[in-house]
Amino acid sequence: LPQQFTNSLGSMIGATQTGPFGGKIPLICMIAASRNWTLAAVRDARRDHEPRAFWLSRSQRLARRERRLDCGSHGRADGSPNGGRVLGSNPARAYARAAMRFGFRRRSPGQRDDAESARARARMVVEQLERRGIRDPRVLQAMGTVPREHFVPGVPTSLAYDDRALPIDAGQTISQPYMVARMTELLEVEAGDRILEIGTGSGYQAAILAAVGARVTTIERHANLADEARERLAAHGFEEVDVRVGDGSRGLAEGAPWDGIVVTAASPQIADELREQLAVGTRLVIPVGDRAAQDLRVVERRGPADWREWSDGAVVFVPLVGEGGWKTD
Repeated sequence: LPQQFTNSLGSMIGATQTGPFGGKIPLICMIAASRNWTLAAVRDARRDHEPRAFWLSRSQRLARRERRLDCGSHGRADGSPNGGRVLGSNPARAYARAAMRFGFRRRSPGQRDDAESARARARMVVEQLERRGIRDPRVLQAMGTVPREHFVPGVPTSLAYDDRALPIDAGQTISQPYMVARMTELLEVEAGDRILEIGTGSGYQAAILAAVGARVTTIERHANLADEARERLAAHGFEEVDVRVGDGSRGLAEGAPWDGIVVTAASPQIADELREQLAVGTRLVIPVGDRAAQDLRVVERRGPADWREWSDGAVVFVPLVGEGGWKTD
């Protein structure tokens, strides 16, 4: 504090003045409550001395500490002990250190992309799935975890979660999020179930099935799509998905009976082989109709020669090409 202030401090301690209710108030208290001496003391302290820590706010003390770390001393740019810019001061470095100290860190572009993807998935689950009646918590969790944008190359995150099918290579599509979730839910998959998927596409449906605990075998007639899907699935921890190349329109007798079969392309009819390859108590989900529009059919096998079938609503899929579907694209 200024020397003249400290010299007169003792004389002010004993001084009193009559308060508004007749009591005696120490004069030093009134002075401490006034604004004038505080401003004068701070002004004189800044002029004659380096600022004391107790005059500074927490952020100012932090900035002062960082300046000392940057310059290594209290030196000034103009060589004088008072005034001038601190040597080596770096506001960016000081901010970074302060941010790390208090737990705030600048996010890298990859971290920002991950955060944007997580927000988009959360919105998709709430607005497109839950509001339309998807109730299986495992399906909702899988849809909210698997990054859909990684299965639609070239499509930005802002569009990857749109409520629509999106084009991929070879004239194929990736189904809208709701359809992927609905077909998965209709299968009633249990952990460890062996599921056959016909029409791998980008691999997104297979990833969702694997995320809910299924052991997936998937068949794709386009070799390039199968290779790319295999790589994507492995990159996201789904190495155990068995991706094969071939005509899956009549199923895969090699692994029958299956605990569920899902067909992601439209067939003009349901091949008998698909019904026969179902295990008792399991389901087949397949779009059936003409090329323009179809019904999503659910076939449940109740016994060796007993099947129950019903429609889950109108859909539109690309054609299932093969011996058990359409003969040509």
